Amino acid sequence: MALRKLSMTFFLLNKGAALWPFISLNKKGATLKLSTSSLFKKEDNFWPAYSPKTIAIIFLVLGQFAIALGVFCIKLSVDEIGSLSTTFNRFWMAAMVLWLWNIASQPKPKSEQTHVISKPESTSQSAEIAPTPMTYSTYLRFALCGLIFAACLVLWAWSLQYTTVANSTLMHDLSPLFATILGWLLFNHHFSKRFLMAVGLTLVGVVAIGFEDFQVGISHLVGDSIALASAILLALYCLLVGQLRQQFTAGLVLLWTCLIGAVGLLPLILFTSAPLLPTTLLSWFAVAGVVCLSQIIGQGLTAFSLKQLSSEFVSLFLPLEAVFAALIAWLGWNEPLTPLNCFGFILVLMGIYMALLSPGTTEAEEVTA
Repeated sequence: MALRKLSMTFFLLNKGAALWPFISLNKKGATLKLSTSSLFKKEDNFWPAYSPKTIAIIFLVLGQFAIALGVFCIKLSVDEIGSLSTTFNRFWMAAMVLWLWNIASQPKPKSEQTHVISKPESTSQSAEIAPTPMTYSTYLRFALCGLIFAACLVLWAWSLQYTTVANSTLMHDLSPLFATILGWLLFNHHFSKRFLMAVGLTLVGVVAIGFEDFQVGISHLVGDSIALASAILLALYCLLVGQLRQQFTAGLVLLWTCLIGAVGLLPLILFTSAPLLPTTLLSWFAVAGVVCLSQIIGQGLTAFSLKQLSSEFVSLFLPLEAVFAALIAWLGWNEPLTPLNCFGFILVLMGIYMALLSPGTTEAEEVTA
């Protein structure tokens, strides 16, 4: 009931609000209608009463909450058809949904457009609808995004065969550290001392959350290393999406990511003889939950926020997935939360708040084609 009230609040806050990528309120008309150009329109003026960065942060938090809900669907799907098939079906199903939406959102000819009572749009507004031209460099970056994200998910699932869930989650949540390092090395990003302190505080919180369940031993070394590699790939993926979001919409970036990821995983599926499709009704529902919650809503809202926020700042919010998942398990299944877990939650939130106070670190970088 509380989540439903929160959703209604977002719809009623302002008549010009828009939720990526499907529903929008016509700012100048008098009717509620589906947006037909959200994939190619700049999302700069969604709630005039709030700054774009505030809206981006709200969507980012909601995205991590959706991903946390999707974790339970992922677990169910992995138990049914395995991790590789789950990831492959997650990609191709999400790609189909996003492709269909892309087709439906193409601007219609003026003769086919439905009549809506509204004020005429200015020349500058109509010019924003035009898509950014695609180049070979752009296709390469899209391909890298899809392959890196697919490898990240596969490595994370693979690590669970050699180490504990707690160890794998802890290593995977170290992505803010690698996002900061790679942003400095690859893209020459610079950070204030306060932001670096915020990253450190967030990482201490991540360690505190998983410390009690963390197991040290040579037997876990291989799995921990694989999970650490997945964290590096996640950080690199976040940086690449941040670059692409300065030129393309979240829907288009996600479409190419899912399409390339599915194509890249298909040979592995055929080589390992893993199920190509879900085999039971339960597994179909589980994969559908992964597609909707984790990929389209969770990753979609995260990609949406990267238009306004820097990749390194967004990476600080990624550990919120573990925070939300632990809270959901505590509320829904009475799983225990220790004082050290709660202390870790507080440290993660303090790190995010400190980053908010750091000047310039929330700014997304402009990219030239």
